[in-house]
Amino acid sequence: PQNLNSIMEYIKLYKNNVIENILFIGPSGTGKTMTAAWLSGILGLPLFRLSFPKIFDSFLGKTARNLSGALKEVVENNGILFLDEMDAILRSREMKNDHGEMQRTVNMLLMELDNYSQKFPIFAATNLYSYVDKAVSRRFHRILFFDVPNNFLRERFIRMKLSSTSLPPYVVPLLNNLCEGFSYAHLEIMLKKLSLDNKSNFEWFNIIQQLHSISSHEQNNRITDFLNSSIETQTQKLVEWDVEKQCIASIFNVSEALVSRWVSKVPS
Repeated sequence: PQNLNSIMEYIKLYKNNVIENILFIGPSGTGKTMTAAWLSGILGLPLFRLSFPKIFDSFLGKTARNLSGALKEVVENNGILFLDEMDAILRSREMKNDHGEMQRTVNMLLMELDNYSQKFPIFAATNLYSYVDKAVSRRFHRILFFDVPNNFLRERFIRMKLSSTSLPPYVVPLLNNLCEGFSYAHLEIMLKKLSLDNKSNFEWFNIIQQLHSISSHEQNNRITDFLNSSIETQTQKLVEWDVEKQCIASIFNVSEALVSRWVSKVPS
């Protein structure tokens, strides 16, 4: 919500001819680049993504000329400059063993940002804010923080992506809780790989095993622990996730009375 309010305020200021620079901060896959692209569409301006490997040159002064040329192209096309993965482009000048050309590039960018101030908006995104030179970060008027989706947003994202599939009632709670800590990008990859195109794949253990095999995220340990846990433990988790006992009884092919006994074993 705080990002949305800040973005709406930014749009209002831009319409009143106030140009600000935005820095997007957060882990990979949380929507920084997508938000920059969406906002450029709202403003009706083309987004020019600066790729550092394409402009960097080890010869003295060549990188500076490449950078200057890129910025002039943004001006000529009335666009937005987008410095994606800025931590990879502009590491702090205080870092040891830094290449001299990198330091010259940082200095050049600082001068260019000042030269082109108020001529076009500048967006930048970083996964590692602490690595970005402080002199660079001060050139940004607005900082937006992104994080992995919480429980509510993760469930909403999963339901949206699986809206065209008829799923048993336990699938979304299962995926939502076992994928805690996943970014939107991780969820997107996982859901594309997950095979839920026929009823045989709706089977409880089939889904968990699929999820385990396709997940390379660090949260794989959570999935492994759940997969290897007892039926009683899985039942207790499902009740915590608000899956109805009748549904749980159907999953494990047992009576609701037995499900109730398993749940009652949970320590108070």
